[in-house]
Amino acid sequence: MKLTPKRGKVLDVLKKQKRMLTAQEIKAYTPNIDLTTIYRSLELFQKDGLVREVILPTKESAYEYVSDVHDHVVCNSCKQIKHVRIERKYLNSIPELKHFDAQSIEVTVRGNCKQ
Repeated sequence: MKLTPKRGKVLDVLKKQKRMLTAQEIKAYTPNIDLTTIYRSLELFQKDGLVREVILPTKESAYEYVSDVHDHVVCNSCKQIKHVRIERKYLNSIPELKHFDAQSIEVTVRGNCKQ
């Protein structure tokens, strides 16, 4: 993938914000870049493993720069997203994965906060 100036700006926003952003939120930080270019850039970044997408309870996509391995807990009520670390050794104990060469594992736990 060629990192054009516009793609570079989209990626920089995700790196600097250090949180999940929707395409509309990225657009607010990059007003000179049209939304179509932002979506296409995000798609390319996902293919290259630079960006991860999480579907929010609102069914909207949010994106984050992949800086470390972590998973997500998403509250359907308050819409809060928390980063959690699930030990991969627990996932490797799943019988169906014993003879499967997993190239990546993404876990999103959805539910409601107990407040």
